Parts: sequence; C-alpha cells; structure tokens
Amino acid sequence: MMKIKNIQSTFLPSPKEPKSKILEILTSRNIVLLLVTILLAIGVVMIYSTSAMRRLDLADPSKLLRKQILWVSLSWTVLILLWHTNYRDLYKYKNQIYATVVLLLIAVLIPGIGAKINGARRWLRLMGIGIQPSEIAKLVAILISASYVCQNQEKLHSFQKAFLPMFSLIALLAGLVLIEPDFGTALFILTISSAIFIVGGTPLRHFLPLLLAGLPAITIAMIWKFDHVKSRLLVFLYPDLDPLNKGHQIRQSLIAIGSGGFSGLGLGASRQKLFFLPEDHTDFIFAIIAEELGLIGTWSLILLLLALLWWGRKIMNAAPDRFGRLLAFGILFSLTLQSALNIAVVTASIPTKGISLPFISFGGSSMICSMAAVGILLNIADSKRKKLCQQLLPQPTPNPS
Repeated sequence: MMKIKNIQSTFLPSPKEPKSKILEILTSRNIVLLLVTILLAIGVVMIYSTSAMRRLDLADPSKLLRKQILWVSLSWTVLILLWHTNYRDLYKYKNQIYATVVLLLIAVLIPGIGAKINGARRWLRLMGIGIQPSEIAKLVAILISASYVCQNQEKLHSFQKAFLPMFSLIALLAGLVLIEPDFGTALFILTISSAIFIVGGTPLRHFLPLLLAGLPAITIAMIWKFDHVKSRLLVFLYPDLDPLNKGHQIRQSLIAIGSGGFSGLGLGASRQKLFFLPEDHTDFIFAIIAEELGLIGTWSLILLLLALLWWGRKIMNAAPDRFGRLLAFGILFSLTLQSALNIAVVTASIPTKGISLPFISFGGSSMICSMAAVGILLNIADSKRKKLCQQLLPQPTPNPS
C-alpha cells in the first residue's frame, strides 16, 4: 500500500500546489481544444467580413453568417460525440463504415441523385443540405489504412498478402472520387493512406509500381480527357495567358495577398471581396486574410495550425496502442497537408484545386469532417489518461468467495 502511495505522489500532482493546477489545465487535449476554438472563431469573423458585399444582394443580410454558425454548431456536436466514443469501436465497425461510404460515393455518380456542379458530380442533396461524400472518404481512408496496417502487421513485407489487399480498398475509394471527376481529392486520399502504410512499416518498394506507372498514367489521362484539368495546368504554367478568364481567380488572389503588405488593410477593408475574387469565402479565404490582416495575420494563422500539429503530435506519441498512434498520425497528416495545399493554391505555388482551409473556410462537409477528426484525436488523448489512472490508482481486491 505504501508503494502505491509513493507512485501516486510521484506521478499525480498535489491539488495544493498552484503550479500543478496550471499543468493540469495545460494538457495536450485542452490546448488542442483551445487552438481549434480559436481557429473556428477566426473563420466565423472572416466569413462575416468576406460576405459583406453579398449581404447587400440577399433578402436576409446575415444568411451566410448564420449558415456558418450552424455548421460550426453541428461540427461541435460531431466532435463531442466522437470524443466520447471509444476510438477502438471504429476499428470494430470499420467494414460497415467503409461500405457506407462506398455506397455514398456510388450514389453521387447516379444522375438525379448526385448534384452536378461545375462539371463534376460531388454532392448529395438531402433535405436541402449538401453533403460531399469525398470529404467523408478522406477520414474513412485514414481509418481503413490504420486498421489494416495493424491487422496485417506481421505480413506487411508481402506485396500480395498484405499490401495489395490493403491498397485495393483505398484504390476503390480514390477511383470512385476520380470518376466524379475529382483528381485532387483522389490523389489526396492515396497520399494520406500511403503515408500511413509507410509509417506503419510497409516497405517502400511496394509503392514503386504505383509511382512509376500508375500515377503518371492517371495524370496524363485526366489531363487528356478533362478540359478543366488541362486549363488549370496551363494557367499554372502560364498565368498571364488568359488573365480575364481562366487565370482571373489566381491573379486576383495574388493581388489580394500583395495588397495586404505587412499589417494589412484592416479587418473588413478588403477590396478583392467586392466581387473581384471568386470563392473568397471558401477556398480562397486565405487571400482575404492576407489582404485584411497582412503578413502578421497570415503568419499568426500558420503558427496556430503548426501549434495544432505540435500538440496533436504529443497526443499521437502518448497513444496507448499502435492503432491509436496510426489513427492520430493520419488525422494530423491530413489536416496539415490540406492546410498546406490550400495555402499553396492561393499563393499560386501549385495548380488551382478546390480545397478548403480547415476550420476557416465556409462550408459544411469539410468543417464537420475536420471536427470529427479532432474528436477522434481527443478520445485518443483521453484513453491515454484513463490508462494512466488505471495503472496508478489502487485496484479493488477480488472477493475470494
């Protein structure tokens, strides 16, 4: 009994010490929650700012703001539900979750069910609410990849017994997204899953056929078959080729970033949101942040995202099992990669791709999926805390009778 008390005094801080109370509050879980809350608040403020001129055209001036607040509220509900759902239960029901998402991706492709917008079928309309199954597929790809890497740990060296069956499941998700067509999201899913496979111990040689033959062939086919893919590539290579049409959006984005300078024009003072920059409240909201808040605002936002990665990494390293670590890695890699790609698109560092900035951009599907991912991450953090308490606190002795 004395030994247990000594262990408790070593690891469990005394409630009498004011410093220990601060340390109890500043846990990785609580800091991640705080960072996400700050990012969401920034997003709501910027949505209100970017929708200023649109409010003049709407019968309901606060429509966009109210919709974003609704999405944020729903996202918090999803986060709390998954926070209090044991992440190991996701492993148990992975096959059912996977089958549901595959059916949703197939439903999108059916005329009359899937909504066709800008030449692509990516949306399902349910009771007037748009759902983008490809966003859900990103999160499910993380779950499936982490699950099957753990399940086939001893066979990962085998291409036919482990890698091929695992990768086929991910390839089906990516293939259905590719048919929409959405080449960028399909590639995103493959990239996330490949990263989880590699971190999980899959030999790099298994990826050589995909890198040397599959990916180049798909890329060439997409450029050849779909005009919008070809035009985006041409605009990226020759931005001044069509400045008033195809190159208009990225040109206005760069003007917005350049106009902001170091300290910005001031919150609400953007000129590009006066119908010059398309999608200024969704995929290109980072450009408006740069224009209104300047380099100070953009770097502050980037530092917040990096801080989320840093504290999320602590949760990943402290996960109680391999599945939890791989799941946390996939979530953090996905959020970081999506943020980096969005900023790269807005700054014309890569060809234009419709990809939202996590927690900031207007929209529902991406917001809910990002918050769902954070909810899973928080549950992994709490699972570690519960395991520690179970190890340190005295266990009841069984009754011999």
